[in-house]
Amino acid sequence: MKKHETATHHHGENSMMGIMQDMSNKMGSMQMKGDVDHDFADMMIVHHQAAIDMAQQQINSGHNDTLKKFARKIIEDQSREIRELEQWLKQSH
Repeated sequence: MKKHETATHHHGENSMMGIMQDMSNKMGSMQMKGDVDHDFADMMIVHHQAAIDMAQQQINSGHNDTLKKFARKIIEDQSREIRELEQWLKQSH
């Protein structure tokens, strides 16, 4: 095994790629409604959830305190935005 492959597995980058692949799969299989507003909100929820999942991975496995602080902010901000998008979707029906 190459040094990079070992480091990649050890540092959890495969998990990050898994999160990105999962997001891509979910977005690719979404049924678009043809309404840009609804489609935007639906897709941004999936996108933001992937950012939250990646940030949580950083908190759990990362070593850099600056990046962990950044990750906590991402979780806070993107969670709030998901709630706002979900509320918008509920009100728009």
